[in-house]
Amino acid sequence: MVGLCFFGLTINYVDRGNLGVALPKMKTDLGLGAGAEGVVLAAFFASCAVFQLPAGHAVDRWGEKIVNTFAVTWWSLFTALTAAAGSFATLIVMRLGLGAGESGGYPSSAKAVSVWFPTRARAFATSIYASGARVGTAAALPIVAALIAWLGWRGSFIITGAFGLVWVVFWLRFYRRPREDAGISPAELEYIEEGGARVEEKEAEEENRDASSVRYRDPAHVASIGGIQNFASNLAGLLGATTTGALVGLSGGSFAAALVLSGVLGLVGAFSYLVIVQRIEPLPVRA
Repeated sequence: MVGLCFFGLTINYVDRGNLGVALPKMKTDLGLGAGAEGVVLAAFFASCAVFQLPAGHAVDRWGEKIVNTFAVTWWSLFTALTAAAGSFATLIVMRLGLGAGESGGYPSSAKAVSVWFPTRARAFATSIYASGARVGTAAALPIVAALIAWLGWRGSFIITGAFGLVWVVFWLRFYRRPREDAGISPAELEYIEEGGARVEEKEAEEENRDASSVRYRDPAHVASIGGIQNFASNLAGLLGATTTGALVGLSGGSFAAALVLSGVLGLVGAFSYLVIVQRIEPLPVRA
């Protein structure tokens, strides 16, 4: 199941990275000005950040299978529709739609890991699906460049959009929760659940028991919390795109100031984890 999440996020990042590879040719065909690139990139991060919060809530309410199906279908269609962009305005609309759809990828993956893996294995499982983002980023350049050389930039968006629709077929066919999977043995199911995997049925039972007798309680808001976290990361993407564009413009085309600022902010983040963030552990259950 985590493999499905891995490939889903790989496609997620190929689709968002398509523009970066295609933009040089698109600027000529669409008549985009010098400052358009930063605005177009920022539009994606703006909608992706805003929709992280409702996407996380939706996953917790309706489940990762339904929401991820809708999210991937949505962003794949907007990826493909980018091929029809004929102006700066229509390109912005397509990027806003893409960002809204891609907001469901991480919360859905986090939810899937929370129901499939015991707590002691959850960090490793998370690293697997999260690495899909890095693979997608690395794969976008050669894949999209080859597609542009073969079919042009419009064709590249159609093909990469189709990747997600194909993935949806496999997601609907193979993804299910542990208690719904006939291939899971009773021993495996016990290992998953007793190890701390989130089980809605168990949580419902525990609501009727005295708090002091509860051996395990995992928050029912895994995806919502993930949405808050990813809201911050995409907000950084929005600010990064706009700030970099402004600094490059002010410096006459040099990226030096933007790179120095990024490095300083990275050090501030590392300092925060080292000094400000304390031990991370579950909150105690109050009687």
